[in-house]
Amino acid sequence: MRYRLTEYSSNEFVTFELNKEAGETRSVCLNMSWRLSVRNKVIWPEYTHDRRGDNLWRSTCLEIFLGQPGASGYLEINLSPSGAWNAYSFTSYREGMAETDRVRLVGLQRGTNAFEARLQFDTLPMPITVGPAAVIEKESGALSYFALKHGDKPDFHNAALHQRLDHL
Repeated sequence: MRYRLTEYSSNEFVTFELNKEAGETRSVCLNMSWRLSVRNKVIWPEYTHDRRGDNLWRSTCLEIFLGQPGASGYLEINLSPSGAWNAYSFTSYREGMAETDRVRLVGLQRGTNAFEARLQFDTLPMPITVGPAAVIEKESGALSYFALKHGDKPDFHNAALHQRLDHL
């Protein structure tokens, strides 16, 4: 499934693609990719190694929010082109944040203006809601916010702005 994430205050965009990997029986693997339309003046952190990290959204960071329709809890996954990543569970809107092991990064690739990640979940019950997003840092230090939809301000946690998927 391919999505166009638009920037909050401009016409720039990021293309996001989500695919379930076929053949997995005990767990669910999702392949995700982000492709930036903005190619210059973007801070693209240098790759070091895959590791957990916090506050990744303070620079270029690619994110996805996963939940279930009508449920208050959800997951937030943050991925940096540097190899840093993390996954958090929330009990409700921006509440009860805790690092979670329900998802693992099992593959990562980056290009000049693209980033791909393979994530493994123990379970991923359907239907789900997805909120792919991106924070892009420009050379000026300004942050740009990309999402499927925007409200009055950038807010990736707002489940009302996410999309329901009945199957992958």
